[in-house]
Amino acid sequence: WEVDEWINGIDSTGGPSCIVVGVPSGDNRSAEYKPYPSDQVREEGEVFGKKHAEWYAKDLKQWVDSNYRTRPQPEFTGIGGCSLGGLMAHYSLMTYPDVYGLGIIFSPSLWVDEAQSLDLVDAHPDISKLRVFINSGELETPIVESSERLRDRLLAAGLPKDQLLFDIEPGEGHWHATWEKGFNKAYPWIVE
Repeated sequence: WEVDEWINGIDSTGGPSCIVVGVPSGDNRSAEYKPYPSDQVREEGEVFGKKHAEWYAKDLKQWVDSNYRTRPQPEFTGIGGCSLGGLMAHYSLMTYPDVYGLGIIFSPSLWVDEAQSLDLVDAHPDISKLRVFINSGELETPIVESSERLRDRLLAAGLPKDQLLFDIEPGEGHWHATWEKGFNKAYPWIVE
């Protein structure tokens, strides 16, 4: 997605800089990135997305803050991902309000359990403090529709319109070109 090129380009012009921590998924990405089981795609074993999200929010975040010069407050800490990673970014943003205040949610796999995912919005203690970018490809019809429902739920729960950017990439589907284009828009907006 040329994440480092975009960040370095903005940083070199005097714009805000940031630290990006990328963690590759394990051998069972589907179970690792599902915070709850799905009726649509069942796993052979248990899903462990909740434990994975907790590790990011507590252990990994603490390590980063201990080893780098960070601004550790939620308003300076974001999480992002695509597909099942987009689901986990949404889950983490809603579940750990004391850690994350920024979310980049690409093509979120809300189909895992859309009702449970949307209900997380209502449980957030202060949605008005978040800044959220949601992006999907035009050809991802079911994902676009569920992303629209997520957008609507966030706004209904009190997220100010100027703190939500909703973007659909024309002619794009569920692939990396969509998310690269999305990141090109998301990064400058999320850190402004």
